[in-house]
Amino acid sequence: MKNGKRLTVNEINAIKKSIPSLNVSDYLRVKRNVNSLTLVHRYTNQQLEVPVAL
Repeated sequence: MKNGKRLTVNEINAIKKSIPSLNVSDYLRVKRNVNSLTLVHRYTNQQLEVPVAL
């Protein structure tokens, strides 16, 4: 499932604020909601739901 988009700078900062230990460079955005981003890992295709305030 490689249909993810690159993250914007604002999204990266919001993700780092929400989950500081996450390596953001390994993830692509699949879906953007009001309060959360759905990310997919570049290599393992593991999905991750991140609660953020954009």
